[in-house]
Amino acid sequence: MLRWVLSLVGLVVFWGGVQAFGNGIGVGLGHERAEMNRRNVLALAGASLGLAGCGGKTYLWNQKMTLRVMTPEGEKTGFGITQVGMAFNEDRWGPNLAGANYGAWLKGEAAFVEVKPGKFLFALLEERYQTLALKTFIGDSSWATPTKTDTEKLEQIRAKKPLAREDYPLLVTFTDIKNPKTVKEVKPGKLDEAFGNGVYLLAVDLEMLGVLELSNQVDTAIPWITNHKGLLIPLEVAKRTSELKIGEKLYQTAFKIGE
Repeated sequence: MLRWVLSLVGLVVFWGGVQAFGNGIGVGLGHERAEMNRRNVLALAGASLGLAGCGGKTYLWNQKMTLRVMTPEGEKTGFGITQVGMAFNEDRWGPNLAGANYGAWLKGEAAFVEVKPGKFLFALLEERYQTLALKTFIGDSSWATPTKTDTEKLEQIRAKKPLAREDYPLLVTFTDIKNPKTVKEVKPGKLDEAFGNGVYLLAVDLEMLGVLELSNQVDTAIPWITNHKGLLIPLEVAKRTSELKIGEKLYQTAFKIGE
């Protein structure tokens, strides 16, 4: 009975911590995507219910994403560091919704680079960051259904690799860095449309680090992120997903999660 009480308490705490997922963690893609994410949250909540109070090890690692951009003035680089935690339901007591046997969380900030004075490129945080390192360093099959063995291997890796193009995060910029409503999507192969001729993306690198203190550098580029809540562009009327502007899909958690 005590285990069930602990699991329920853990679920309540977990639910409060993952509201960002229900709203679309990092990339909120409107009402339809939000509803899909809420179903994903239920699966994650099931994992939490099975994990709470089980005493299994939590695996932790920091991952550094670096943006490398070529400009007429030379190569420009910038980075962001996130921390991932993952734990497994080893004894499988309690409900096991949707076959979930692990729980994961993410905190940190988006990678960004100042391409030109006052003009920044951001690589947004997304829910798949939780398993991106598994796919990049362990193999394609490990990210969909993480295992304890693969996670133990990953936690010990200290290496850097370029991401496959298919794994690039959503990229955005702001026409006015002080105004969140001016956010614009940037296609990986079309940086020149946002930043001018001679600007293109060289690579997006992912590096495995030890568990280090997270930086707060994104605050220096967009100070408003500290106090901003909700969508970058608040919805005034209901719209179809296809009609939404990029800013009407994005929450502040696309740039920073946690303190």
